[in-house]
Amino acid sequence: MDETQHVSPDRGAQRVASRRPSGVFDNVLKRLVQKSRHAVASRTSGVRSEVGETLVEVLLALVILALASVAMITAFGTDISASAEHRSLANFDTALASSISMTTTLIQQDYSSVFTACPTPSGSLAGYPTSTVLTSDLDITGYTASITAVEYTDTNGFSATCTAQNVGGPQLITIVVTDTATGLTQSNSVAVINPAPTQASGGHGKVATQLVFSTQPGGATVGTAFQYQPILEVQDASGQIVTTDLSPITLTITTGTGTNGASLSTTCSGVETSGVVVYSGCSINEVGNGYTLTATEPAPSGPGVLTSTSAPFSVYSTQLATPTITSVVPSTVTAGALNVTFTGSANAPSGESYTVKACTDNAMSANCTQPTGITSGSDVTGLVPGTTYYVQITATATSSFLASTSPPDGPTMATAQLAAPSTPVLSYGTAAGSLSVAFTPPPTIAAGQTYTVKACTNTSMGPPCVSNTNFTSGGTFTGLAFVPGSTGTLYYVQVTANASAGYLVSAPSPTANHPSTSQVKTPTGFSAASSASQIGAITASFTEPTGGTAPSSFTATACTDAAMTVGCVSATNYTSGAPLSGLTAGATYYVQVTAVASSAGFVSATTAVSSPTVATVQLTAPSGVAVDYGSVAGSVSVTFTPPAPAAAGQTYTVAACTNAAMSTGCVSNANFTSGNVLAGLAYTVGNPGANYWVQVTANASSGYLVSPPSSTVSHAAMSQIGAPGTPTAVNSSTTAGAIVVTFASPSGTAPYSYNAAACTNTGMTSGCVYANNYTSGSQFTGLTVGTRYYVQITAVAPTGFVNNNSVVSSSILVTYQLVAPTGVTAGYGTVAGSLSVNFTPPANVAPGQTYTAKACTNAGMTNNCVTNANYTAGTDLTGLTFAAGNAGTTYWVQVTANASPGYLASPPSATANHADTSQIGAPGTPTAVTSSISGAIVVTFSAPSGPAPSSYNAMACTDTNMTQRCVTVTNYTSGAQFGGLRSGRFYYVQITAVAPSGYVNNISNVSTNSTMAR
Repeated sequence: MDETQHVSPDRGAQRVASRRPSGVFDNVLKRLVQKSRHAVASRTSGVRSEVGETLVEVLLALVILALASVAMITAFGTDISASAEHRSLANFDTALASSISMTTTLIQQDYSSVFTACPTPSGSLAGYPTSTVLTSDLDITGYTASITAVEYTDTNGFSATCTAQNVGGPQLITIVVTDTATGLTQSNSVAVINPAPTQASGGHGKVATQLVFSTQPGGATVGTAFQYQPILEVQDASGQIVTTDLSPITLTITTGTGTNGASLSTTCSGVETSGVVVYSGCSINEVGNGYTLTATEPAPSGPGVLTSTSAPFSVYSTQLATPTITSVVPSTVTAGALNVTFTGSANAPSGESYTVKACTDNAMSANCTQPTGITSGSDVTGLVPGTTYYVQITATATSSFLASTSPPDGPTMATAQLAAPSTPVLSYGTAAGSLSVAFTPPPTIAAGQTYTVKACTNTSMGPPCVSNTNFTSGGTFTGLAFVPGSTGTLYYVQVTANASAGYLVSAPSPTANHPSTSQVKTPTGFSAASSASQIGAITASFTEPTGGTAPSSFTATACTDAAMTVGCVSATNYTSGAPLSGLTAGATYYVQVTAVASSAGFVSATTAVSSPTVATVQLTAPSGVAVDYGSVAGSVSVTFTPPAPAAAGQTYTVAACTNAAMSTGCVSNANFTSGNVLAGLAYTVGNPGANYWVQVTANASSGYLVSPPSSTVSHAAMSQIGAPGTPTAVNSSTTAGAIVVTFASPSGTAPYSYNAAACTNTGMTSGCVYANNYTSGSQFTGLTVGTRYYVQITAVAPTGFVNNNSVVSSSILVTYQLVAPTGVTAGYGTVAGSLSVNFTPPANVAPGQTYTAKACTNAGMTNNCVTNANYTAGTDLTGLTFAAGNAGTTYWVQVTANASPGYLASPPSATANHADTSQIGAPGTPTAVTSSISGAIVVTFSAPSGPAPSSYNAMACTDTNMTQRCVTVTNYTSGAQFGGLRSGRFYYVQITAVAPSGYVNNISNVSTNSTMAR
C-alpha cells in the first residue's frame, strides 16, 4: 500500500491560509501580535494554577494561529477583510487587531457557554461576549467592537448551522469594529478552538507516552473530506493531555488496510492547541472497506515513536442525498407512537432502506428508539405516551453509498391515550329540556381538552340520543326531550374525553341518569295593546294553559327594548286584559307574559315578545289653528300645531260649519293633515264664497286618547270666477305662426286677467303654447306653422276665487309664411314680347304651389308692369312691349310665391333684368317667275328694314293658305333658283326672315300670283 505521510508543522505556531489585503494587513498583524501578547501577559501575571496555565497556552497558540498564513484554505483559517477606503487609518487597524485578540481571549476564558450547546433561539449570539464587554476590553477611545456572526465546523469548513455534533468543534467568529466618529466599519473573522479537551482530565500531563484518537475518522466518500475529521490527543501514561510536547505528528493510511494504492489527501493537516490536534481536509482517493489511519510522532523521552491506530472505517463512492422529513405528527391510531412522512434520498438505489431514530433530546442521544426498515407515512411505536421526541431519518449505507441522516425534526409529542372521565353528576338544568352535568377530567389531558356528553333515553346508550361535542364540566346540556306541563324525560348520560392532536379519545365514563328539566305550558293567544281607558298603561291579553302541571301564577312584563332588559315594569299575579300601569305615557314598550313554574323540575314558560306597543297618551287639543282660502273652489286651507305627544302618523278631524256653534251646514274630514285643503264647501260661481267656522280634533289611535276640539276660527270659502265664452280662432293675415282669438268675458266678479292656451289635442295637454295677460282679438303668436291647434281661455281669478276655463275651441290650422323664391334669372322668351324667367322655389312650399311673375320697365317695379299670377318657372312671360325690327325693351322681373290655404304669400324675390324678345322685320312681298330650269322657279323679294335676318327660308305651296303640296328651301337668296317643284304645277310663294338672337322670325306676304314651274 502507498502510504503518504503528512507531518504537522510546529504545533505551537501552525499557520493557516488567509485572505487579506496587502499593506495595511502587515501593520494589522504587527499590532495584533503586540496586543495579543499584552492581553496574555495581563491575564497570566502572578502565580498560575495548572488550569490557568493551560488557558494561557491555549490563548497564545490561538493568537499565533491568527497571525500565521499557509496554503490551506480551510474552515480553520482567519478571514480578515478591511475596507479599502480606510486602509490608511492606523488607529482603525490597531482597533481591528486588538478586537481579535480580545475576542479569542474572552471566549477561551468562558468557553462553556459557546462550545457545549447551540444558541437558543437558533442563529442568535446568546452566550457570546456582548458589544459592551468587547468595547470595554478593547479600551481604544472612539471605537466599538461587536460579534456579528458565528459559524460552525462542517465537512467543507464552516457553516451557519449549529448541531449537537459540531458545536464543540472550532468556530469561526466575525468581529466588526466601528469608528464612532465616522460610522465607518471594518470586520475580521478568526477561528477559535474549544479548549475543553485540554482540561478533560482536570490537569496536565508531563511526559507524552501515547497518542489517542479522541474523534475517529468517518463518513468518507472518495476524494471528499471526511464528515468526521480525526482529532488526536497527546497523553501521558495516566491519560492526561500533555500541553508542552511540540514534536511533529505524522498521519498515514495503515498499511494493509482499505484498498491497495489508496492515498491520503495532501490537504490533510492538523492544528494543535495545547496537546489537542484537530485535523481538517483529510480524504482518501479510493473506495474501500476497513481503512484505518495511523498517527506517529517521535517519543519525547528517548528513541522510538508514539503510535495510535484509528478505528476501521469505509470509503464510499458517493454519499446518499439527505432524506427530508416532511411531517412528524402524533399517531392518530396508536398510543406511544409518532407518524413520520419523509422524502427519500434523491440518488438512492432501488430498495434503499431507512431507519427512524426518535430521542427525547435534539442531540439525538437520550431515550432513543431506532426502528429499521421504516417507510414514509408509518407509525414509530414503542415511545412513552405524552413524551416529546425529536426524529431523524437515516438513509442506510450500502456497498457504494455512504449513509445520510436528516437534521432532527421536533419536538413532537408521542400520542397519549386519554383515560375516561369520572361518573357524571346530574341535576336539573336551568332551561327546559336540559340537565346540569359535572364530572372529573382524566388525570392527563391536552391543553384546552374538550369533552363529548351523550344523553340517551335507554341504558344501552342507543338512539334516540343527544350529544354535545364541546362540553365543559358543570355546564348545562340542552336539547333534551320534554313535554310542557309533564315531568321531564329520564336520560342516561356518559362523558368521553375527545381526541385531539397527540391524544386518543378516551373510553366513555360510567353512566348516570336523571330526568330532564320540563316546562309549564305557555299561555296562548297572546297580544298587547295600548289601554283604551287609562293613561300610561298597556293591556296584555292571553288564554291560560290547561292540562298537566298548571302555572302558579302569571307575570306581565313591559320593557322599552325587544331584548326585555331596559326600562322594565312587571306586574305579578297578572290577569288577562288588566291594565299594566305605571308606564311612561307615549313611550314604546315590548310585552311578555310568563307562566310561573310551580314545582322543581319545571321552568317558567314565557310568550314571544309582542310587537312594539305605546303606553296610552291623553292627547291635548291642537293649537294655533289658522284658516285661509283653499286651492280649489268650495274649500279652505287649514293649518295647526299638533299636540306635543302626538304619535307618528297621527290623524286629525277638521270640521267646518256655517255658524259659530258648529251645528249647521257642517262638512268634516276625519283624516286631515295640517296644511291640507278641506273641500266640499258651498260656493256660487262668480260670487264670493260663504263664511265658515273651523275646528280641529286629534283623533284617538292605538296608544292615544282623542283630544278635545281646538278653538274655532272663521274664514270665507274659496269661490270660482265665471268661465269665459267659447273662444273663436282665425289665422293671422299678417304673421305666420299666429292666430287671432276672440271670446266673451264672464258675468259676475271680473277676472284679474286672461290666459290663452293653444294645444294640439282637445285634452289641452300636448304641444301647448301659452299667452298670459291675453286680450280678446289680439294676436296669439309663437305657434308652429302647419300645425292644427285647439284654443282655451282661462279667467285668472282675483283673491278668494279660483280660475275658470272656457270650453275648448274647434281646431285651426296655423298658416306658414312662405319665403321668397331665390336664384331668379331672366332670358329671351320664345315669342315676341316675352321673357323666360327661372327661379328656385322656397323650401317650405305646399304641394301645387303657384307663383306670380311681374315684369316692369324700371327697377322700382312701377312702370309698364305686366303680371302673370299663375306662372311656372322656365315658361314665357308674355304681353311685353316690342317693335318689330327693333331690339326688345329691357324689363325688371320679380317672382312671388302665392298664398294658399295654410300658407301666406312670400315677399317678392330679388329682381333680375333682361330685354324681352323682339321680332325681325318682314321681307317684301315676293315675286316669282318661271325658271329656265325644269321643276324650278325664280323668286325675288326685298330685305326688311332694321337688323338683318340671319338667313331666309323660301316656301312654295299650291294654295294661298300655304298648306298644300309645300316645298321649303332654307338659306334662300333673292333671285336664286327655287328647285324641287313639280313641272307644270302653279305655286304661291312666301319668304321667312330667320331671326338672330333676341328676335323671332317674320314672314312676308304671300305672292299675289301663282307661278308655274317649268
